[in-house]
Amino acid sequence: MQRHFHEELDALKQTVLAMGGLVEDQIRRVMRALLERDSDLAQEVIDRDRQVNAYDVEIDEKCVELLALHQPAAGDLRFITTAMKIVTDLERIGDQAVNIAQRTLELNRSRSSNPTWTCRGWRRRPSAW
Repeated sequence: MQRHFHEELDALKQTVLAMGGLVEDQIRRVMRALLERDSDLAQEVIDRDRQVNAYDVEIDEKCVELLALHQPAAGDLRFITTAMKIVTDLERIGDQAVNIAQRTLELNRSRSSNPTWTCRGWRRRPSAW
């Protein structure tokens, strides 16, 4: 029973890491979309938000299940409760990426009437994203 619980904890850790990687990629993509005025990339960020939300639900459900079935103590309990807090923050960050993507689409549509809008100061470090 204990071995099974630790396998489930390891799977939970991997899922949290996968969600974090996805959110990190969302931020990278949306900044590139903004700087390069790429509407297609901005739309991809919006579309991929469903995946971030699915991770949020999956991880929350798994945490509740682990708490209810195994009644963890000490470090395991801290990890599970921390994971629940982390995914909430990751989901919010993912939502902010979507907000930036939506604004990028709006800016790209309005630029035809105002072609002087640029992110010149931001162009120094696009390779970092």
